[in-house]
Parts: sequence; C-alpha cells; structure tokens
Amino acid sequence: MDIAKSAIGVYRTALGVTGENIANVNTEGYRRRDVTTEQIGGARTTVTTLATGGQGVEIDQIRRAFDELLAQRLRTASADLSSAEVHHDAALAVETVLLPRTGGIDAALEDFFAAVGSLAASPADTSLRRVTLEAGNTLASAFQGIAAGLIRLREDTYNAAEAAAAQATRDLADLHELQLRFTSNTGNVGALNPLHDERDRLLGQLAETIGISVTLDPAGRATVTLGVDGGGPTLLGPSGPANLTVSGTTDLTLTIDRDGTTRDTRMLGSGALGGYSIALGAINTALQEVDALARKMAGEMNAVHSAGLDLTGAPGGDMFSLDGWAMTRAAGNQGYARSVITPTGEATTGPITLIRDEALGVWRAEDALGNVLGSADRLLVLPGVTIEIDGEPANGDRLTFTPTSGLAINMRFLPEVPERLAAAVATLVAPAPGNTGSGSVAMAATTVAAPTIPELSTLLTDANTAAGAVTLLSSGVVGYIPAGTTAASFASLGSQSTADFALTDAAVDGTTSLTVTLDGTPHTFNLTTLAGGAPRPAGWTVAQLAAALTAGQFETGTGETFASLGLAAAGTDGALTLSRNTGNITSATLDAQAATVTPGAAQGGTLQIFTREGRQIAGTPLSAAEIALLFTEANGFLPGAEYVTDYLEAPGGVGYRGLTLNSDQASGLQTATFAPHSAVTWSGPIEAAASPARNILLEEPGASPIPLTLPPGSSAERLAQLMNDVYPGLEARASTSATLTVAGDGRVSFQIEGSNGTPLIVSGDVAGGRLDALLLSVNALSGTTGIAAELSPDGTRLLLTHPDGADLRITDLTHAGAGTVTLTPANAQGQSLAAGVTLGGAGPTSIRLSGQVTLAQTQGFTVTIDGNRIDSTADALQGGLVTSTSIAAGAGRTLSFAFDPAIDGSTAAPTGALAGPTDYSLTLGGRSVTYNTATGAASSAADVAAGLATLLREDMPTASLQGAALGSLPPDGTSTIVRLDGQDYVLRMQAGTVQVTGPETGRLSAAFDGSNRLQLTVNGGSTDAGFLSIPNTSSVAAFGLAPAQLPQSRLTGIPAPGPFPVPVQVEVGSTLYTLTVNGGPSVTLPPGFPGTASVDGTGAITLSLPATSASARILPGAEAAGFASLGAAVSVNGANLTALSSDGSALDIPVTTSSLAGQRINLSNLPPEDLIVVMTGSGNLRMSGSITAGPPPSILPSVELRVLDAASNRVGLFDIATGHSIGTRVLDATGGTVIDGLSISVTGNPATGDSFRLTPNTDGRNDGRALDAILGLRFADVTTGKGGFASILSNLQSEVGTRAAAAGQRVSAREAVHDTIRRADAEQGAVDLDAEAARLLELQQNYNAAAQIMRVAQELFDTLLSSL
Repeated sequence: MDIAKSAIGVYRTALGVTGENIANVNTEGYRRRDVTTEQIGGARTTVTTLATGGQGVEIDQIRRAFDELLAQRLRTASADLSSAEVHHDAALAVETVLLPRTGGIDAALEDFFAAVGSLAASPADTSLRRVTLEAGNTLASAFQGIAAGLIRLREDTYNAAEAAAAQATRDLADLHELQLRFTSNTGNVGALNPLHDERDRLLGQLAETIGISVTLDPAGRATVTLGVDGGGPTLLGPSGPANLTVSGTTDLTLTIDRDGTTRDTRMLGSGALGGYSIALGAINTALQEVDALARKMAGEMNAVHSAGLDLTGAPGGDMFSLDGWAMTRAAGNQGYARSVITPTGEATTGPITLIRDEALGVWRAEDALGNVLGSADRLLVLPGVTIEIDGEPANGDRLTFTPTSGLAINMRFLPEVPERLAAAVATLVAPAPGNTGSGSVAMAATTVAAPTIPELSTLLTDANTAAGAVTLLSSGVVGYIPAGTTAASFASLGSQSTADFALTDAAVDGTTSLTVTLDGTPHTFNLTTLAGGAPRPAGWTVAQLAAALTAGQFETGTGETFASLGLAAAGTDGALTLSRNTGNITSATLDAQAATVTPGAAQGGTLQIFTREGRQIAGTPLSAAEIALLFTEANGFLPGAEYVTDYLEAPGGVGYRGLTLNSDQASGLQTATFAPHSAVTWSGPIEAAASPARNILLEEPGASPIPLTLPPGSSAERLAQLMNDVYPGLEARASTSATLTVAGDGRVSFQIEGSNGTPLIVSGDVAGGRLDALLLSVNALSGTTGIAAELSPDGTRLLLTHPDGADLRITDLTHAGAGTVTLTPANAQGQSLAAGVTLGGAGPTSIRLSGQVTLAQTQGFTVTIDGNRIDSTADALQGGLVTSTSIAAGAGRTLSFAFDPAIDGSTAAPTGALAGPTDYSLTLGGRSVTYNTATGAASSAADVAAGLATLLREDMPTASLQGAALGSLPPDGTSTIVRLDGQDYVLRMQAGTVQVTGPETGRLSAAFDGSNRLQLTVNGGSTDAGFLSIPNTSSVAAFGLAPAQLPQSRLTGIPAPGPFPVPVQVEVGSTLYTLTVNGGPSVTLPPGFPGTASVDGTGAITLSLPATSASARILPGAEAAGFASLGAAVSVNGANLTALSSDGSALDIPVTTSSLAGQRINLSNLPPEDLIVVMTGSGNLRMSGSITAGPPPSILPSVELRVLDAASNRVGLFDIATGHSIGTRVLDATGGTVIDGLSISVTGNPATGDSFRLTPNTDGRNDGRALDAILGLRFADVTTGKGGFASILSNLQSEVGTRAAAAGQRVSAREAVHDTIRRADAEQGAVDLDAEAARLLELQQNYNAAAQIMRVAQELFDTLLSSL
C-alpha cells in the first residue's frame, strides 16, 4: 500500500511538471523542467511495514533544462550583438551628417572657390567682393553645421549611454532583490526554478546593456563581474549591487560605486555601453577630422590672405577664425538658460562666468579672478565678446564660458566689408635690370620654428633694475628677443658689498639700533626716532623700515644718512639687506644681531647679441673656436648660420638693418688717437712729396696681431676706412682740424681743398684781428670742400674741420697787409695737437694738414705705427655715460649725461638693494669734482648735471645786483634782461612779483625790497668770477637798472685765505685793473677803478661796480683773495652742463665715469627677426634688463637675394635699405633654401652677381594674385602638401561610409553567432509539445497503474480484515 501511495504522489507531481511545461511553452525565460525519481530503500520501517525490501518510489529533483556554460555564451553573444548594433546605428548617423548635400561643405567649397575665381579676374569689383564675402560666410556656416550635427549626435549618444547605465543599475538592483528570496524557497523540491528563470532573464537583459561574467553558488545566486572574460570589477555580489554611472563625451568612463568604494573604468568592450563607447569614439574621430580639415583650410588660406593687401593697402589678416567659446552649466543650476556668444575682439581671454541675480533681474559677468566685467538681463556687451541669453534661469544659476580654438564649430569668415578682402600680393619679386643669367626666383614667407632657448622676458621678469639683477650660473646663451620687440635694454653688472639680516615684519617694532661700519668707522642709527624727532610709527614692515633708511628718515648722531654714506636698504618679510655703493661694508649689527657681510665683486661677463643667422650686432668679437661651440641649433641659431662682424657695435653709427644701438661702457670705450702724418709746407706750384707709407700693427689680448700697411699719399680718412675693413669690432673714425689765426689786418686770400679735387678760393678782410669775413668765405664752400669753420668768441681764431679726415690743403696764401697766417693742428674741440705752422711773410705759402684717427672698442688694445707704440685708454666721452659737443671753436663745451634710474639710482628689489653705483667726474680750470649718484640721491640725468655744477660752484664768488629805488613797481607784463654765465635771463612782472625765466631754472632769484629796489641774487657761485651785467634794452629803467639810475653789480668772495699781498686782476669790458689785497684783509684800488671794495667780518671781500652792459670778471689767480675762477662760466639746462670759456680759448674738460654696470646695451628700432643674447666671461655674471614687446612683424621687409657664386649655388639675402647681409646659404638640389623666414626657390641658370629684389607692392588695386594663390589651394599640391580641401572632404566622406559598412558587417557577423548560440540554448531548454504530450500519456499510464496497485492493495486489506 505504501508503494502504491509513493508512486501515485510521484506521478501526480510529474504530471504537474509536464503540464507546467506545456502551459509555459511561450513564456519568455521559462525553461523546461524534468522530474527525476529514485526508489525508496528497504531499510525503512513503518507501522505497517518491516525494514525489508524496496518500499516504493520518490522524487529526486525537478530539474531545469539549464547549461551554465551555454548561458554564459549566450549572454556574451547578446552583449557583442548589442554593442555592434549601437555602433552601427551611430556610424549610419555620422554618415548621414557628412553625406554630400545642398548646404554641405562640399557645395559651399565649390561656391567659394567659384566666387574667388571671379574676383581674381576683377579684384576691384565691389559687387564681386560682396559675392565672395557671402560665399565665405556660407562656407564657414557649412563647417559650423556639420560640426554642430556631430556634436548633437555625440550628445544624444552620451544621453543614451547614461540611460543604459541607469537601466543596468536597475537590473542589478532587481537581481539582488530576487536573489534575497532564494533562501526562503529552498524547502520544496523545484521551488527555486521559477526564481532561476527570472534570474536568467535579468542576467540576459543586463548582458545586452553591458558585457558581464556570471558565477553561480549552489543555491543559484549569481555573482556578476564586468567583462565577458571574468576578473573585472564586481557589479553584484553577496553584499549587494553596484550603482553605475557614465561620464565623458570624448572617452566614455563607467563609474562603479559599490560598498562605499568607487572605481572608474574605460574597459567597456561589449554590451550597449560598449557600443556607445565605440560610437562616441567614432563620432569624435569624425569631428576631429572635420576640425582638422577646418584647421588646414583656415591655416593655409589665412597664410595667403595675411600676406596679401586689401583695397586700403593694409595687410589682409586672417580670413577665417576657429576661435570661440564653450558653455558649461553648473551642476546645481535650478533653472534653464541657453546662450549665443559672439567674439568681438581679443580683450577678454576667459573664462567668463555668468551668475544670475534674480533680485536685480540680471546676469553678472565675472572673470577668473572674480572681477565684474558687466551685467545685463539678456544682452551682455563685454570686452572682446557679446553674450545673448534667453530661458528661465533661477537665482544663483551659473554659466561658464571657456575659450576654445581650432574647432570647426567656431568657424567664422572674418572680412566684414568688401575692402578688407586681400586680393593683391603684399610683395613683388623682380630680377635686377643688369642680370646676366637666365634665372628666376620665388620668395615667400614661411614658418620657422622659434628658438628652443627661453624667451628673455621670462628670465627678466623681476630684473628690470640693477637691484633685481639675475645671477647666471655659467656663461653661454641666455635667451632670445622675439621678432617684433620694440625696445630692449640690458646691463652686465658687478655686485655691491651687502650686509644681510634675518628680520621678520613682526620683529620690526622691537628694533632699536643699527650700526654699519665702513672702512673701519662705525655709523650708528637710532631706529626708534625719525630724523625730524618724531617716534617711528608702530607696525612697520621690513620693507617700510628699509625704505625709510634709504630715504634718509633715520640719522646718526652727527646727522649722517644712508644717502650721505652711499648706502641703500631693501627688505621683505624675513630679510633686511644693506648695500654700499663703493667699497666694502666692514661689518653691521642690528641690535645684537650681526649681519652676514658679502664683499663686492666686479663685472665678470660681457653681453653679446646675434641674429639667428650669425650676424653679431653687439659685444666683442669672438674666436673661431668660440663660434664653433656657440653656433648650434640647440643654442637657437639656424642651420647654415655664418659668423659676420661687419655690423658689430653699429660702425659709423649705422646699426644692423637700421637698428638703433646705444652700447655704453661704464668707463667709456678703450680708445687710442694718433695722426699718421705731420703737416707739410711748400711754396710755389709744386706740392711737397706725398705722405709716406705707414706700417701699423694692432694687438689685443688673446688674439693674434693684425698688421696693416697704409699706402703712400693716404689720408687719415683712407686709414680709417682700411682699419674698419680689417679689424672686426674696432671702430676707426677720422677727422681733420686746425686753428687759423692771422697776424695783421688786411685782405687774406688762399685756395682750400678738402673733399674737392679742384682747389677753391677763400678770401676775406681781417679788421681789428677779427676773422668774420674768412668764416663766411670758408663756410660758403663747405658743401663742396666738406670743411666747416667756427669762430672763437673774440673773433680772432677760426677752427677748420673736415669731419671725415680728408687732408686739408691751403695753398697760394697771400696777405695784403704783409701779415702772416698761422695754422695749428687741433682736434675737433679746438685743442692744439702740435706746434703751429706760419704761412706768408718770408715763409711758405702752402700747407697740407693730415687728420687724426681715433680707434675705439670695448676691450683694451695697442696700436704701433712705425715702431711707435700707443696703448688704449678708457675715454668716458666715447661709448660711455657722457657725450660732448663743442661750439665757438672749442670755447664752449656741452656735456650731456646718461642716467638710467634702474641702474644708476638707488633702487630696491625683493632680492636686495642697490646704492646708486655710478660716479661722474670732471676737471675744469684745475678743479676736479666727482658726483656720486648714491650720496647725491640722483634720480635723473638732470640731477647729475645739477650736482656737478653745484660741486664746481662750491666756494666760488657769488654775484648779486641791486637796482635803484622806484616810486612804484613796474606794471604786470613789463620785462627786461640780465646776463649771467654768458646767458640771458628774462625778468617779467606778474601779479606784482618778478618772475625769472632762463636757461637754468632756479639759478637766479629776483625780488623787490621794501624800498622797491630790485634785488638779484645768484644761487651758487660763479665759476668764471663774473659780475651780473645788464644788456641795453628799452625797459631797463622800469626795473631801476638804467645806467643813470646807478644800479650796482656785486661780487662777493669767500673769506680771503692769503698769503698776502694778493694781486687781483679785474677785467671791466676791455680794461684790466689790478687791485691789491693786503693783510687784514684790506683792498687797495688802482686809480680809475670804477667801483668800490668792502670787507665783512669774516674777511670776505665784496667788489661793487656800476651795472652796465659791459661784462666784468676777476681773472684766474686770485684764490688767495677769496676769488677763485675756473676760467669758464658753467650753466645747466636739463641733462646738459655747458661751460663757456671766459677768454675765448678752447676748453679742455677731462671726464671719467665708473659704474657697477660695466656694460649697457639699449636697442630700439629692432630688425624684424629674433635676436639671441649670450653672456661670455667668467666670475661675477649678473644681468639686468627689460623687454618692450610688440606685435610680430606682419609685412615682409624689402630684401635682395644675390647670387654670390653660381658655381657653388651660394646665395645671400641682403637688406635693401641698408645693404646689410642678413644670411647666406648654399641652395639644395632643388634650388631651394630658407633664409630669415623666407622660403626661396631659384630656377633657371642665374649668373654670379645676379640679384632679385623682394619689395612691397605699392599699387595692388587691380592685382588679384593673392586670390590666385587662394584659388590654387582648391587642388592638392603634391610637393608642399597644401590645398586639396574638396578631395580631403571626399576622402573623409568615403572613409565614414566605409566605417558604416564595416559596422554593418560586424552586426551581421554578431547576429550569426548569436543566432547559433540562441538555437542551441533553445534546443536545450525550450518546451517540445510533442515530447511533452507523449510524456503526459506515459505519466498518466504510470499514475493509473499505481492507482490500480492501491485498489488491489485495498481489496487485499479488506479481504484480510473480513477473514478475521
């Protein structure tokens, strides 16, 4: 009975399973079940049976038709197919965007080139220009449209990827929830099968989204990892599912967030997400290719258009722009807004952030630093851009605009008006008329890579003053000056002695005393009290303390200041630095802290400046070995650069390619001056023998001696030319000067010869010794002879000068009064160089005067002439900080001073202080003075001139003048003149007071006293011991200065030091009086002396004379009487100091200078090419400087290509304006080369000496050659690789089509694999109705049989019971 019961139960269940299979034949995810049975063993005992044989049947399991390996294969195939389908859809979409169509790039290109071709035929036609503008805008719009379509497709693809990631996250979460139910359904056989079906459905769905690997535990719970190959990040595990998100439109990134850990991966090989990743890559590739085409087209067309000229003659500029802006919305924005941004200039570089202010109803625009650029509601007009916004923004919403470049989406056609289209070429290339060869040349600008060395402006950021100078670790290339720079200045410096303290801002309040020991003498400053007695304010920083020290706000007990001691200070939080201008600081202490003292060091480096082609323009000549090491591409020089020194240090004042070069040495250039020949005289028609030949040897340290022979009969001018040609870096200048005086009045005649080949007659009358007539006669011939004449103030001396050094010949001299003429060789300042030679009378009548040659260069040298050695010496007036000019035959000298506040003044920088490091010294009339820029606190060249004048005037007699008492003051506007230092000063009444104007501001003071007497006082002494005089004017009486009003001019000396007696010579007009100063002192006046003398209590003598128009002065030699005189009047006008000789003789004013900056170079009007700066030398290599940037050159300069040697294909490029050589090359096998950024192509058979000029196009209105060049870009040039845009676009479209077809083939292949595996899976797990029906009949029969057993058993049991 138990056996029957077990059988009935088993077959009832089996029937149910079979029925379930039949019922779910079309249910998705349902897998066929099978029932497996096993017998019940005989070892069991029940209440009705014994543990004997078999006891029936039971269900082993209800088994799902499932193959785990096959399931994984199906998931992999599904993931691959999904990826391929997504990629294929995107590839088709890209193909659709790029397909040729109306309004596409291909059609727009054709229309544009057609418009350009029409305009090229008639470049001045305004209507055709408008058509071309429209075609250009259409072409730009076509690129924008294609790029916009691809960008939209990329955004849509990315959005779909985001949705797929979200779906995968949901599937993982659903799968996790499902698997939590597995534990509660493990008690019944087959109870998990429906859950397993749902699990597999979810896994299959997940696999279509993202490639996965699955492992199952014994209960069937799935662990899911990323990737079909296993080993990837876990997406679902026992602890729960991951959250998936994506980011990155250019490189799709999957972010997996699970169990508090975040992991990013780009390994998305399959599934829809993998397909989206591939699709984004394909879209981006297409967009990059469109961008590349846009860049190529814009770059090549811009290059042509920029090199052309528009209708106004201006450079064309760019034709297309690919610059624009990208907008991003802040993640927390609550509203919505869209915008259009239009570039209008280059003023704003971005980024720009717009912040919505709903209270004001505006968007506020800010730059990267938070500075407000503007605000508005809908339209913001900002520097460089205009932004239009619409939408419904919320308060606080942010939009950020970031600049982008090189993108097709930004393409704009830039010319806006017809005139701005550049149809003409900017330059013309033409052969020279005298060419003998048959060659032709093409020249055009080309791009040359910038030097790989640093740009100098980056090195000199904080080094624009000597205090901030940078210290170089070694000699060599420093950097380069880019082409377009407008000005540059550099200095090579030594270093001053410094004392360094550690001092923080917080510690400044605690400082009380500073002691600086100089040359063994301590100088102590009280830091608690300012110079005026006020306490030092609290809270000062180190920088404020340093500034106060330098400004003299602290003094020693004896009144010394930092300036008077030649000190300066600089400070930052943490350090205080002291510097001394000259000499070393012995020691220094700040309260109890001792300073770290560093001694000064002289300049060790020399700055050298080159072009990239090897032309040296500043510095000193270098040896061949030095050049070989220096001229490398790594150092910025171009391949083929050749060393040329022809333009070194601007010989003759002409810098390379017109460069303005001021190259100064602290002490001046090393110079040597010599005359190659002495004066020669003769009488009669036959000239004396020609000047002999001279053997000259130039020697300088570290170089081989260079010999030179001056041919017989050569002038100083010829010698200078020869020396400039032979000695690189040496400048030779020649001049010929002589003074001419005449003894005896009468008519003087002679013939004069300089540059002229035929002598010309000079004739003039000499009256009272004056040579005015001869002056006029000589200068009337200057245009022919090259000889100019100057007249001394007294009119008795002529200075004849030929500025180029030609021999000066005076022949056939006659004097009607039987007098003589004396000629004395002199320099250009009128100072005698040799004994005079007298002509006329019984002497010779003709003379040949040779000039002198001055050699100058930066380094010392020796020149030997026929065995006579001359060593060079520093000359501050040659390439130094002082220049000199002379007038009146040398009786007047003007010194002009150079002063750079960044180098010569006291300055401070974060790295240290600089105490004005420059000394200016001169000697006049036996007095030598030195002005130091630190102790004088100079801030300008005018301060230097005024400072030197003050030193010269020190202890000199002081002039004053007193007018007559007036009944009333002169009315406003009344004026008169007084004379001081040989110059006129104007007195003018204004608002009841006397205003003084004149050459030197502040030199003369004027005021009326209580008696209405005009009081004039000279501020500072008179170096010529001269009295004030009053020129005859009509208004002198109004000021009480008429002779009849007896105004008095006074001169007061210093206390007379003796010894006595002292003769004092006073010159009044042309009369000389000798006064005697005796002990006491007392003054004895000679008979007839027109003035008076008085002595004050200090022993100072005052001489008074009637103030008239006659000049009056005390002659030199009266120092013992307190009246010193330098023999010259000194005046100052700005940066100029002028000395006028009192007696009309030529002045000799030796000048010396010294400075920490041993070498200074100032460049302006720079050539249109990069320049390389090199520092040579050793030891103390310090450099300061500044760069004034400018725009890169936009117009090609006029240049000439010369065939230097046709046989070797050697050519040279020359600047037409100056004739300077720019670069030399040997042409390659194709006849091409590049020199100075010019691509040069030579064809045909040019001859040596042929030349070809590249010059600006001055009449390009009907010139369409620039448009022809643009039209030439329509088709590809296989040689240059330029042009061919339509072909490139066609290739791109074909490539995109090929990619789409390949993506379709990939889908077909993946479908085949997927279908095969799916069929295998279906065969393994699907329900077969025929088999299930047969199985159903079989189970029914088994069930009936088991039931029959039960009936038989029941009948037996009933029978058994009945028998009892």
